Amino acid sequence: VDKAGTKRGMGGVMSQFYIDRKKIGGNRVIVTGAEAHHLLDTRRIKPGEEVKFTDGIGGQYRAKLVSSNKKEAVLEILEQMKERPLSPFAIALPLIDFDRLEWALEKCTELGCAEFWFITTDRTQLTLRFETAEKKRLRWHRIALEAIKQSENCYIPDIQPILPLCDLLNQWKGSVIAFHQSGQPLVRHPESRRSEGSRSLLLIGPEGGWSPEELALFQE
Repeated sequence: VDKAGTKRGMGGVMSQFYIDRKKIGGNRVIVTGAEAHHLLDTRRIKPGEEVKFTDGIGGQYRAKLVSSNKKEAVLEILEQMKERPLSPFAIALPLIDFDRLEWALEKCTELGCAEFWFITTDRTQLTLRFETAEKKRLRWHRIALEAIKQSENCYIPDIQPILPLCDLLNQWKGSVIAFHQSGQPLVRHPESRRSEGSRSLLLIGPEGGWSPEELALFQE
């Protein structure tokens, strides 16, 4: 427990829970489902103890558990903290081994990435049918949700559909920075041409590197 009375979880990490902003009204919040289980059974929060929770769109709150039963918990909001600014960066990851891809998704979310794109390239070896891809997107959303709870990031990143690299570059309005095996970043749409409010896109290349045709795309 810290000086403010907020209970910390395993390893000294402060507990942060997720509650959809639509469920937040007044100073009382009723928590049900998986988050109630996490709060009551996993973290074993007791009445009178304080916790933090986020709404996933920038808001972070300090609250106190007022009461609970087997199905729900009632929190009293004590303070709404200052909303944190949204990261100006998005990341595009190639379809690689899913364990490695999901590890990257988790860690980039913890660091505050605002948006993820998953791309196919000339050297992509994995392919997904539409139905499988949509199931993966749901799984990746859950991974990102767990990551914000662990890191106290207050934004659930947008998980975009899988696209070919050329399609993503054609529709992206901001600057693009692609990492190359030479160690020299490739920049498309320099900062001076970036539209106001748009994000910068960081592109991570595939295991076999960018093809010559793809390298040419960054020069357009």
